[in-house]
Amino acid sequence: MNPMHSTTPNPKVALSRWAVTLVETLIPVEMRLEADDALAHAFETDPTYINGWFAGVITSIAASLPAEDPWRNLAVTYIDGTGSKRHYYTSLALPLEATGARTRGRIFGSRRDHTDLVAPAFHDPHSDVGLAVVSKEVAAETAALIGVAGHADRATTHELIELIQNDPQWDGQPARLRLRILTDALRFVMHRRRVYVGANDNFDYAMLIAWITWAEDILRGRAVDTSLLASEGKIPDGDYTRFHVN
Repeated sequence: MNPMHSTTPNPKVALSRWAVTLVETLIPVEMRLEADDALAHAFETDPTYINGWFAGVITSIAASLPAEDPWRNLAVTYIDGTGSKRHYYTSLALPLEATGARTRGRIFGSRRDHTDLVAPAFHDPHSDVGLAVVSKEVAAETAALIGVAGHADRATTHELIELIQNDPQWDGQPARLRLRILTDALRFVMHRRRVYVGANDNFDYAMLIAWITWAEDILRGRAVDTSLLASEGKIPDGDYTRFHVN
């Protein structure tokens, strides 16, 4: 039996294998597909744990961006299935009426939000190595999660877990649909960080692996100190101005 397709997949193994596909570009297609399948099965088995892992990794990587990066200062509105509304915003942008994020007077969540740091090199975005990862717009829920993570501290990790875990509008939805919201958010913030530090950065992989343990600890109510590892990966404030191209 292929262990990737076990009827009772180990969520930690599924996450560790899927994490490798995010950082190693030469992984064969069939291995990527197997890792995606295993993650979807693990999500169905233990959605609370998988949600916690995504929330932690997304928040840690978003928090590593320079404080002045617009992605750290998005105006966010999140409306759950009960109609409950939450706002997160700064003086740079006002919140929306519907679920989503706004930056500098426009909706956030498209390739355009990366071109302040990456100048387009090709007319076809899918052929542009610097922007292909973010060539498709993300869902409003994905944009909102990125925005919440940008207002990052440890409490926000808990808030992000709560938003993901307790939103009744996702009850009964296929695992792959819910995972797409999370994986797109993670890909977007990982790409943003790589613009600053390059593709050979070890911090994102360190976070992917560390949160396999940390997510379980947080969900069990145990204290987790992420500060030392997080401080090592922090991109200096001021670098947004230095890297800004548009």
